[in-house]
Amino acid sequence: MKVLSIRQPWAELILQGRKTLEIRSWKTAHRGETFLHSAYNLDGAALKRYPIEDQERSAIVGKFQLDNVEELDARRWRELANYHLSDWPWDPEKCRYGFWISGAERLDVVRPCKGKSFVFELEDDQ
Repeated sequence: MKVLSIRQPWAELILQGRKTLEIRSWKTAHRGETFLHSAYNLDGAALKRYPIEDQERSAIVGKFQLDNVEELDARRWRELANYHLSDWPWDPEKCRYGFWISGAERLDVVRPCKGKSFVFELEDDQ
């Protein structure tokens, strides 16, 4: 089972269907069903803009389809602002790829586990 760890409030915004483009500095060949891990660490600046309370952390909270990965430039970053919801300026080191997400669903039961970098495989014992 493939998993992507995302900090709050971004994970919650994906589950709400408001965020459909996740920004990364790296790309992945993975496409398809992906479980959403809500990271332990928060994005404090984003929480000021999107003050979501009672967010699960350090747990698998949902799943989505990872449809495509797009390489971004400054122009494309600005065009896609309503999809990634970030208000910081484009940075070629941090904002290089956009992961297109669809069909996000919240799990009925969260599964506590530690997150990892990149798209990772959830082991049976996690």
